Amino acid sequence: MKTVLPSKAYLEWEKKARKSVNHQLLGSVYEIRLLSVPLHVNAKIYFKGQQPDLSGCLESIGDCLEGIIWENDKQIVSWDGSRLIPDKKNPRTEIIIGEL
Repeated sequence: MKTVLPSKAYLEWEKKARKSVNHQLLGSVYEIRLLSVPLHVNAKIYFKGQQPDLSGCLESIGDCLEGIIWENDKQIVSWDGSRLIPDKKNPRTEIIIGEL
């Protein structure tokens, strides 16, 4: 059986992303609860350099936020409106999550 391990770059990205999300949640005035319903997620991925693969980016977001925002990324039933946007000065990812 062949196992594919995540790259060093991915592991570093995931670590930073989880830290950022947890930091934002701690500063929230809203009750924090793990979502367990079908979800619509819209991700705007602002990138610098070579354009990444959108489907790979969405899969990474789904996996990264599992256990922090939603119970399982299988709950995501729509990624409508998600896109890649070049931005050399301020690369980032903006995510809007809605319950269906």
